[in-house]
Amino acid sequence: MSKLTRHVLDQSGSGVTMSVTEMCFGSGSTVVYCQAALHADECPPLLVARQLCQQLAVLEAQNRLHAEFRVVTQANPIGGQQWVRQHHVGRVELGTGQNFNRDFPNVAAFVVEEIQHRLTVDPVTNRAIARELWHEALAGLIPEHPVMALQRTLLQRAVDADWVFDLHSDDEAECHLYATPGDMAVALSLGGRLGATAVLVEADTGAQSFDDTLMQCWATLDVAFPNRGFQSPLTAMTVELRGTRDVSVALAQSDCEALLGLWSEHGLVTYDSGQLLTEPVAYPLRGMDVLTTPYCGLLVWRRSLGDLVTAGDLLAEIIEPDQPERDPRQIRARSEGRLIARRGHPWVRAGDVVCKVAGSKPLSWRFGNLIGGRQ
Repeated sequence: MSKLTRHVLDQSGSGVTMSVTEMCFGSGSTVVYCQAALHADECPPLLVARQLCQQLAVLEAQNRLHAEFRVVTQANPIGGQQWVRQHHVGRVELGTGQNFNRDFPNVAAFVVEEIQHRLTVDPVTNRAIARELWHEALAGLIPEHPVMALQRTLLQRAVDADWVFDLHSDDEAECHLYATPGDMAVALSLGGRLGATAVLVEADTGAQSFDDTLMQCWATLDVAFPNRGFQSPLTAMTVELRGTRDVSVALAQSDCEALLGLWSEHGLVTYDSGQLLTEPVAYPLRGMDVLTTPYCGLLVWRRSLGDLVTAGDLLAEIIEPDQPERDPRQIRARSEGRLIARRGHPWVRAGDVVCKVAGSKPLSWRFGNLIGGRQ
């Protein structure tokens, strides 16, 4: 039977109670975890999660689920209620300015230290022990602020997972995904079902995002204890469901069917796996240029999403209203690639990200936090 659980967040505030809503379906030793809108102002995932819950309920009633499915239908109730003069602010916590999907707590050091005394020759047992210790470490964390309380709760629900799908959207964008090299084939399959054009591939984005943190804990264990069952216990990826205004029942249903089709392909559900809509291209994440503007003003686009550009091509112009006699400032491509995402709001400040160009060659200036985007 499907089950609804509300996980109450610590540090919500005096007289305030917030909770993360989770729907669970099916049962089994394999766990599939899917969450929507960790950046609370990214709206398409919310409708996809709703459609997904409806479909999973039907499949469960028909005994067609072969795993446990956990769907967090709104991963960020804190950001969901943040408004400043009628403008929604769901990407960062207003009190601290912290991005909700950065700097997740990584407890790998504790797990490595403790598990060395309990390792067995059985990989399945070792993974179970690691998850037990991971839960222990997270339970012992004392949240110092609301974001940490939220992050701890989400990790606690995902630690048991064999599959993790973090659903997001960009400002204006083609559908694209972020994945590790080991999960590239799965990401390309899901991307093709979603109609995506690009899969950005990197072992560690440097952002300590949600799926990064999960993957890095397992990777740390595998380096410390090779051939003990930690080399590939998790498949995880971030899915960017186009632009944040691309909300429709038709798109949500199509995206839901893409997820179910992928899961059917891997024996997690019995479902018509459908067909691929596109053949996404795998790009190194270090080859995705994240362009910012050094100017303040009105952003006027000269190229469209999906355009293939070369270094030097004019992408956009910045009009400075207080300098009507000055020619527009120009934003030009620094590398060859595909324009997969761009800023939706036409007013920009110096330092704002204006677009992302995915290219096939790693770029020398791409290091540190490789995801880029708004902080």
